[in-house]
Amino acid sequence: MPETWRKLVAEGVTEGRRNEAIARLAGHLLRKHIDPLVVLDLCRTWNACRCRPPPDDAEIVRTVNSIASREIARRGPNHG
Repeated sequence: MPETWRKLVAEGVTEGRRNEAIARLAGHLLRKHIDPLVVLDLCRTWNACRCRPPPDDAEIVRTVNSIASREIARRGPNHG
């Protein structure tokens, strides 16, 4: 639902929900075929502005890379 995404992006999350939220946000963007490097930058910015406290950058990179790998595999060899 659009309202759910708007709330997540606007309000952010606190400790205990950050990694799941970043994974969901990355997955949502990747399913829309947004370039993985753009998704990473958007998640980094959202993390810095909306996560309390923000996880370190290495965690963001690991999470986005994991979700991007799954999405690319889901698309299959002809749709990378």
